Amino acid sequence: TPEEALEVMREVEAAAGIKFTAIVNNSNVGGETTVEDILATTKKAEQLSELSGLPILFTTAEKRLASLLSEKLENVFSLNLQNKYFDIKGI
Repeated sequence: TPEEALEVMREVEAAAGIKFTAIVNNSNVGGETTVEDILATTKKAEQLSELSGLPILFTTAEKRLASLLSEKLENVFSLNLQNKYFDIKGI
């Protein structure tokens, strides 16, 4: 919830000794993310913005979705998602 996110933000600020200056709506589940998923989280990001008094800097979206979202949202930041592979043989 936005209230829980604000609580976590305050905990991070206290631990790090620095303040947040903006919010990034980075709601994705990799390749399974849809335009609808991102749009559904926009209201929560807006509520967090209102609660915290911080602006929403941008919303992230995988490249395949960014152009579709740009028609519906301002400040969409396109991402190229990458797979990360670990070689645990040496561990």
